[in-house]
Amino acid sequence: MTDRNIHEDRGRIQVSGFDSDRVRDREPISDWTDESSGETVGRWRRGFRKFKRNRSAMGALVVVVVMALASFFARPVEMFGVVVQPFSLAPYDPTTILYLGVDSSVNVYDPPSWQYPMGVDGSGRDLFSRLLVGGRYSLSIGFIVVGLTASFGLIYGSISGYYGGNVDELMMRIVDTIFAFPGLILALIIVAILGGGYWQLVLAFSLFGWAGYGRLVRGEVLKIKENEYVLAAKALGARDRSVVFRHIAPNAMPPLIVLASLNIGSVVIGVAALGFLGLGLDPSSAEWGTMLNATRSTLIQGPGGQIPWWATVYPGAAIFIFVMSMNMIGDGINDALDAQQTGVGRGGED
Repeated sequence: MTDRNIHEDRGRIQVSGFDSDRVRDREPISDWTDESSGETVGRWRRGFRKFKRNRSAMGALVVVVVMALASFFARPVEMFGVVVQPFSLAPYDPTTILYLGVDSSVNVYDPPSWQYPMGVDGSGRDLFSRLLVGGRYSLSIGFIVVGLTASFGLIYGSISGYYGGNVDELMMRIVDTIFAFPGLILALIIVAILGGGYWQLVLAFSLFGWAGYGRLVRGEVLKIKENEYVLAAKALGARDRSVVFRHIAPNAMPPLIVLASLNIGSVVIGVAALGFLGLGLDPSSAEWGTMLNATRSTLIQGPGGQIPWWATVYPGAAIFIFVMSMNMIGDGINDALDAQQTGVGRGGED
């Protein structure tokens, strides 16, 4: 009893070493944060510093940023009758036929020159202008699709992994059913039903593209939910929603980000593939795959015995450079966030 030194004072039991007033004045339990929050922030900071030291990843990031900015500023952007972006890097409108009123000396498939640095396509349009504007379609679809699918996959996988049991079993069987079909085939079927168009392509690649993220996040959640800070939050009466989205989901983000960065390039390739098959955007659009489709008849033999290599090389090179850069960025993020922790390698979703 001497060690605890219990005595009664003013109707209360006081124990030396225990400050009841301090406990009473503490913030509510629901406002407590898990012990891993500081560690998580530190991990992100260390990862960012490590990524900046990766020269190849930083170089690839610069390439992607330049391509995105060039596409955005290619032609003026108008929304709801208001011009939100007045600049134009492209010298001509991508639909302008040059020999009709602009330059009568232009012929179809004119080779690259000082005036037309990437040449002219089979309809007499400036390839450089079309390549810049085409990046808007290809890149924006890739980023929008990955943003939508990664967000939904994070929610889906978190719920599946957290609740487990029959809920997890049912949700994972849905994912297995989706994986039974190639993603490009599913997108092709949707486009064939709904028709080609910008938002039709977004829907085609988003409708089932979340499955890989859901499975990845579910595996992470199964490990994270057994950590002490999660068990403590549940023991203190935190609601399931708070536990999942405040304590578990943020710690499952690193592998999700790695997979998302790798899948942006995959979506761009998929959009280009549908465009090359004639199932993408309108043939008059400047989407990179559609540009390749317009020149596929000249891949073997061009007009007059000449092969207009520029009509296919430049759109193909744009796709290659962007996809390669995104893969390098994904590898850099994977290295920065620790490959053993993320558990994501090349081609994480297929």
